[in-house]
Amino acid sequence: MKQLLCIAVFSMLMYCVAFSQTDKGTVLLGGGATFTTSDGTSVFNATPTIGFFVLNDVVIGAGFDWYTTKGASSWALGPFIRLYLFGNDRGKFIVQSGVNVGGAKNSDTAFGFDVAAGYAAFLNESIALELLAGYTKTGDTKGIFSLGAGFQIHYNR
Repeated sequence: MKQLLCIAVFSMLMYCVAFSQTDKGTVLLGGGATFTTSDGTSVFNATPTIGFFVLNDVVIGAGFDWYTTKGASSWALGPFIRLYLFGNDRGKFIVQSGVNVGGAKNSDTAFGFDVAAGYAAFLNESIALELLAGYTKTGDTKGIFSLGAGFQIHYNR
């Protein structure tokens, strides 16, 4: 009987540890980078992010996008909501949407939006490698479709 109880307790602990990456109260800290090219123009984007799991599998956070291309750069800052769907302790699908305000040198500040979808592969209890496809549009500029990768640290207090 003791052995069965020990196995049950151990199994429950392992379940909690395995899924704690996306539990309510977890802090998300990380970012990603993308590289896109279109019509001979290359764009590099770096995006640091911070978020908080307000519910299991639901993050509300903020991100800062920095774009650079051929001597020019632009930026965007704004909140996002991210959902982790389906999956298990090894990985989950991600959908994310956000709004932003951004601009560039010698231009007006403008509002925009972004959407993304992808997959988070959990390397361990705290670190996920993410592969995302996204679309970002700010102001009257052409929207940017991108493919990228990043790391997120899931810190559960």
